[in-house]
Amino acid sequence: MRAIIRYKLQRLLVIIVYWIFVADLYVIVRYLHVGRFPQQSELTYIIGFDHMLAQAAMLGLIIGTTLGSLESFVYPKLLNSKSFLVNSIYRFAILMLLVILAMVTILLVFYFNASTENLVAIANFLWSWSFLSLCLFISVASITMDFILQFDKRVGPGMIYNMMTGKYRHPREEDRIFMFLDLQSSSSIAERLGHLKFSSLLQDCFRDLSGIVMEYNASIYQFVGDEAVLTWKTKHGLSSANCLKVFFSFRNLLEAKSSAYLAKYDHCPIFKASLHMGKITVAEVGELKSEVAYHGDVINTASRVQDLCNYYHCPLLVTEEVANAFNGNNGYDVSFVAETPLKGKTNDVKIFTIEQK
Repeated sequence: MRAIIRYKLQRLLVIIVYWIFVADLYVIVRYLHVGRFPQQSELTYIIGFDHMLAQAAMLGLIIGTTLGSLESFVYPKLLNSKSFLVNSIYRFAILMLLVILAMVTILLVFYFNASTENLVAIANFLWSWSFLSLCLFISVASITMDFILQFDKRVGPGMIYNMMTGKYRHPREEDRIFMFLDLQSSSSIAERLGHLKFSSLLQDCFRDLSGIVMEYNASIYQFVGDEAVLTWKTKHGLSSANCLKVFFSFRNLLEAKSSAYLAKYDHCPIFKASLHMGKITVAEVGELKSEVAYHGDVINTASRVQDLCNYYHCPLLVTEEVANAFNGNNGYDVSFVAETPLKGKTNDVKIFTIEQK
């Protein structure tokens, strides 16, 4: 299964579990408070109190499955170009419509004796303070879920757990691979296209990059202008040559979509990249704005090696440590390029280029 599909299905499962929990929590808060049981409530009249938790769980399952599917497979394409406010209004309207349809469906399917008395009870419930309190509760739950999803999108998959557990609250050392991926000839492209169209080009490029990053188990550390910084734990980056496959897969994808880029921007983007690996320090920094940051010689060296791509006319440059890891790999050709000084380094650094066979 492709990593991007697996991620979307995991996201869907989390949303389903969340909404089942929310629906049952509402029943507990609304109908199990301190021994008071509103026996004449519209819901208890229609359903019977004994079945309310089960029916609430079913309501949560329907809402969670539908919203999770929309969040994972529809909203990213449908609402991608909308503003945050418009996006929120669309989501809220769909949520409220879904709640009403799901509740009426459950009541009619499981209590299909559509007597006048029951239909009147359903109508009364939809116009009651009980339904209003349910809508308010679900609205708060929806805002909370949206916040979690947006925060996860901002910091990257898995980082919420690390920040909540305080994994990087104190500096710690890790073995990591870093890739600096940079748009070639960016200054001339920006001058020709103008800043707005150039930014749109970068958006499209990095959107295409996202699926590939997930496919090869990378994390996006940050975007800096026209540059993306990717990272792996060393074992994940070397496994199945993930750190190389990201670059070549991205290059192949841009070539495959060249006609679309040419039609929209009159330019097919080409990226250059560098790779270096070693021990790095990881720590959560900042008070007003916190983020997990990487410090150390590895990231500095990777950045400076990338600056040499144009000079040596190589789309991909790697350090000796990365080259040694792939020497003898039947799928790639490793070639020595130069031994060169780098700013801030006492000794010259050997750099290599790698190409697919």
